[in-house]
Amino acid sequence: MVTRARSRVPLWVRVLILVPLAPIILAVYLVGQDQRKGLFDATLVADATFAADATIPLSPPVYLPTSDFTLVDTIQTYDEKNLYKKINGHDVAFFRFGFQMLTFASYGGSDDTFLDTYLYRMGSRENALGIFANERSDDREPLDRIGTGYRSGGGIFFYRGPWYVQIIPSVDNSATAAAADEMTDSLLAVLPAPQAPIPQLAWFPESKRIALSEGYIPDNAFGTDFLGDVFTAQYELADSRVTAFRHRSDSATVVFDRYGTFLTEMATPLDPIVAGESEVLRFSSYGEETWMTIAGDDIIGITGIPEAARPTQLMEDLLDIAKSTPPEGSPS
Repeated sequence: MVTRARSRVPLWVRVLILVPLAPIILAVYLVGQDQRKGLFDATLVADATFAADATIPLSPPVYLPTSDFTLVDTIQTYDEKNLYKKINGHDVAFFRFGFQMLTFASYGGSDDTFLDTYLYRMGSRENALGIFANERSDDREPLDRIGTGYRSGGGIFFYRGPWYVQIIPSVDNSATAAAADEMTDSLLAVLPAPQAPIPQLAWFPESKRIALSEGYIPDNAFGTDFLGDVFTAQYELADSRVTAFRHRSDSATVVFDRYGTFLTEMATPLDPIVAGESEVLRFSSYGEETWMTIAGDDIIGITGIPEAARPTQLMEDLLDIAKSTPPEGSPS
């Protein structure tokens, strides 16, 4: 008969070892019951806020099943210290808009085609709008399903909350277009949509406004070193485009005077006009005019106006919206 060896470990020690395992086993079981949906685990991201100091890493998919594109390398991340390794010479433009992190992934398809995906986490959704506008192509096809994005050259570009996304194929064909669409849908599922558009975009009238032409300038607007926090939108005017802008602050009067002095030195002052009940200053430089006025805490203007053009109605519409927009912190 085989004699069973008796354990030299006291019974009370064995009990103490086994007791902590019970909650661990239970936790593993419960996690296993929580199914992940789609290509991402979007729950944590959906519950996240858009705090300016938040950096939320993303996990792009390994495989795009419908278009049959597969991740060809490790997912790469970059911060402000090493961004130059990925976009050397262009990183400064992103720093201006509060860059925090880049997640990059490349996918390979058949016939040696590939799809590069850049996910830029900016400091705020205003900054995401700003870099989107800074990088925006003039040749673009708006994407209705996004509302804040377009297709250009086979690629898809959009901003959503504090993220700016570039999906860029190696060639423009039906296969890469399908892959770009699939990647876009995957990202839209994980990047939570803000509850409402950026409020300042309502500062600009919709009539004749060019689709996806809105922008944000955090600093050094229009060649100055003192004008920032400026929102913009472009409009069709005859055969050209003009840019409407608006800046709001409790120091608007001081900034307005400084900008008037700046334009007086850099351009030729013209006779002012009246739009609504406001006097509008005019300046001419290299065949284009800049108009500007002030309404309370708002500096309102239009730049890039061809000589002899008179966007008076646009200026009046901008002023009407300003009158109906309460100052920040005031009841609406």
